[in-house]
Amino acid sequence: MKHGNLWYLIPALCILFGAACAERQDAQEPGEFIDPGLPILSPGLVYAENWTELTIEANQAKTVVDAFGHYNTDKNRCFNRGGGVYSVATWNQVSRLLNQVSASQPIAPARCAASPLNSRFFNKGIATLSILPQVKRQIFELKNAEICTTIADPNVSTALMDLIEQTIRLANNADDSDCPTPRPPDNG
Repeated sequence: MKHGNLWYLIPALCILFGAACAERQDAQEPGEFIDPGLPILSPGLVYAENWTELTIEANQAKTVVDAFGHYNTDKNRCFNRGGGVYSVATWNQVSRLLNQVSASQPIAPARCAASPLNSRFFNKGIATLSILPQVKRQIFELKNAEICTTIADPNVSTALMDLIEQTIRLANNADDSDCPTPRPPDNG
C-alpha cells in the first residue's frame, strides 16, 4: 500500500470508530453520564404530554407557546418580536390544561358563547394546539363576537381561555424595553 492511499483509509476508520461509539452509547444504562446530584425530572413541574405547541393568533400578532414553558410573539406592543418564560405556577396550569385537551376528543360542532367585552382575544382570534403525531387542532376561534371552542369540558375551556388571555398580555409586554414610552402595569 502506498503512503498516499492511507489518507483514504483514515476517514473510513473514523466513520467506523464513530459508529462503534454511537452503538455503545445506545447500549449504556440510562443516566450513566448524568450528574447523579441533578434530578432527571423535577417533581414540582407539570410536563407537556402528547403536544408540542400552542399557537395563538390575536391582536394581529402570532404567539407560540412551546412545550417547555416559553412563549414568543412576532409582535409585542411596540410591534417588535418578544418572548418570555412562564412562572412555574402558571406553566403548571397551562401544561395541565393542554395535557387534558390533547388527551380528549374534540366536540363537533364547536360550542360558542358571547365574548366578554374586556376580552383581548379578538381580531382573528384563533388558538391551535399541535398534538403528536403532527395534528393541528383548533381549540378556540372568535366568530361574530362569540368565542367558539372544540373543548368538551366547559371548565377546562374557561380556565384555558383565561390563561390564553394572560399569555396575550404577557406577550404584548414581552421585551418592550425599547418602546418609546413606558406603559403602566396591566392589571387585567
